[in-house]
Amino acid sequence: MNLTQQPRPGAQSTAGMTEAEREQAALIARRQVEKLYEEVWGIFVDAARSAASYRSSVGYADNRLDKDLEDVLNDPRARTSPEGLAQQDAARAKHRELVERARAGLDKDAAQLAAEVAQLEPKLPPEMARWDSPSWATWRAPEQTALAMRLGDLHLPENPQLRIPMVLRLPIERGLWIDSGATGLEDDTAGLATEAVRARSTELAVTLTARMMAAFPVGHLKLHIVDPEGKGAAASPFAPLAASGLLVGTAATTAPDVAGLMSRMMDRVELARMALESGATDALPEHIDFSRQLLVVHGFPYAFDDRTVTQLRHLVEEGPRVGVHVIVVGSRDDSLSFGPLLDPLWRAMLRLTPIPEDHIADPWVGHAWTYTPDLPSDGTGVTQTLLGWVASSAAEGS
Repeated sequence: MNLTQQPRPGAQSTAGMTEAEREQAALIARRQVEKLYEEVWGIFVDAARSAASYRSSVGYADNRLDKDLEDVLNDPRARTSPEGLAQQDAARAKHRELVERARAGLDKDAAQLAAEVAQLEPKLPPEMARWDSPSWATWRAPEQTALAMRLGDLHLPENPQLRIPMVLRLPIERGLWIDSGATGLEDDTAGLATEAVRARSTELAVTLTARMMAAFPVGHLKLHIVDPEGKGAAASPFAPLAASGLLVGTAATTAPDVAGLMSRMMDRVELARMALESGATDALPEHIDFSRQLLVVHGFPYAFDDRTVTQLRHLVEEGPRVGVHVIVVGSRDDSLSFGPLLDPLWRAMLRLTPIPEDHIADPWVGHAWTYTPDLPSDGTGVTQTLLGWVASSAAEGS
């Protein structure tokens, strides 16, 4: 990602257009992005089905080999006879032929899909692109919420070179759980210290938050941070957003801070829900608006008790319906003292890992896909530049 050029953070240019022309241009642009989004998911579907066909073919070959060998080996007289040995060799040769034919088909599909991904990547808008994509240099504060955002890449062990963008529609309808206790894949994470995994968890939370802040029109998403364990350090990357009010208050760093913030977010969710259900949105208190809220909880469950854990679960489950979204950074191992109380919370969130791990199931076949987070190669420099652009956009719009 090259962000060294002078940023131009203003809203996407429609200068000189009539209102009708602006609406038509926005509609065309939206349809183009929609098409790209559908292409990504189409590749995902094709890759899943191709892998399912390959695995099924290999399974058939294995079962056939077992049956053919069993027929020979069950007859003690034929087991070591020349005819029996020839039958065993023929069974193994047939097995190799079937597996090689299946692999050839898989490789052909993978090559085609990889070529499609390569053609698609440069066309993706910033929010759906990798951090190293040139499209980030063209980022402008959007006039409407981006269609989708990228969470990382997915691949299967049969074809690790085929990396499929993991993109989800916005606004995301589930909470995101960044598992700071992830163990990853043994071959990829050997020797990686626990603290390194935790540091990557924080980095992933920052990058996903930056993407979300860049995906919404200025002022349409406001950020709240909980970080008792780090004493507020997790809020540092977002300091540029404070002046414009996009970063709301200071980070919650004590148990009373956490309790107060949870109560305020609960009030927002309940009041907004009742207002929407009754059609009385104009009756909301002045301090409750309909800008979306993003709550990022670091070091969970540090400084949480049974009450605030229950409130957090409610926010995760009910918040997205009224514009409250949650990212939780934490580990199950750190939460054992809560017993089964947290099980519904973990299940309600989409689990992401700071290191590659095969835990994402596709909705068509159920393969376990390896999720790899998309982290900037230069650490926090890219996200700091982007957040600076977001802050500049907010300042221009204020």
